[in-house]
Amino acid sequence: MVTIGLGAGRSRIAEELLVESLALRAMGGALGIALASGGLKHLLALGPTNLPRLQEISINPIVLTFAAAASLLSSLLFGSIPAMKNTFRIGTPLGSGARGASTSRERHRARNTVVVVQVALALVLLDSAGLLIRTFLALHSINPGFVRPAEIQTARIWVPASQAREPERYTRMQHDILDKIAAIPGVSAVAISGSVPMDGRVVSAPISIEQRPYAYAQMPPNRRHKFVSPGYFQTMGTRMIAGRDITWTDIETGGKVALISESVARELWGEPTAAIGKRIGDPAATRLWREVIGVVEDVHDDGPHQTAPPDGVLAANDGRFLWRS
Repeated sequence: MVTIGLGAGRSRIAEELLVESLALRAMGGALGIALASGGLKHLLALGPTNLPRLQEISINPIVLTFAAAASLLSSLLFGSIPAMKNTFRIGTPLGSGARGASTSRERHRARNTVVVVQVALALVLLDSAGLLIRTFLALHSINPGFVRPAEIQTARIWVPASQAREPERYTRMQHDILDKIAAIPGVSAVAISGSVPMDGRVVSAPISIEQRPYAYAQMPPNRRHKFVSPGYFQTMGTRMIAGRDITWTDIETGGKVALISESVARELWGEPTAAIGKRIGDPAATRLWREVIGVVEDVHDDGPHQTAPPDGVLAANDGRFLWRS
């Protein structure tokens, strides 16, 4: 260094090296903040419809403070290493060629090591970023079986048995509540369900297929099911593949009906249309057969990264109210 040759002291040399390190890292931090701010503005301008809480995305001041403190600490730490190394070399004759050549080789090996480490870390970061983007694109292309979840609101209610002892009265009460919610301005659809996708409430039981006997002591496989009211699939935006939806007439007249998912229909009858008119039910109560009147698309109840489970969707008169606004 020139300052060593001109007779600069240890403190002056250490000060120059630390200032140089702080200046470089400050410029790098400022550039990073500028890129993050520009990228955030670009993301908000794109406005993906499937990205929840988009308007709440911002640069967190706490995270920014932590990043600045980490940058300052790394500047002091890594800037002190060359400062200490060079200050201990004060007094070395300028003409000591052999020692200078040895020092050059040491510097060369140290720089090569740093470059190898930096390249390795950069490759790890690039690979991780590529996998993250690939996962996001894969999840983005999945149809979860419902649409616009940010517009759906839910509310769980409980009706005491003393207020609705007869099933008919219970059904009328729920129907009246749904009519009142549907009359609220901005509500486009309303329904009742025992659960909603990805809420963790799973109900499963064996479901028999009529005219498909099982061997002695053999039980049919468990299948998930949920209890829904008319209008549930319209409210959730779940597409009807074949057949029709449940109606209030089906429930009020005591009709035993059911809708099943597309995967169940293909598993049992090959095609969704072939499942219409078939009957399924509880193996312990064969008199309670339910006629399959419709087939709906598969719903990813466990999350978009999980395979859609085979569900048998049944009609009933209890559950969670939900409405779309």
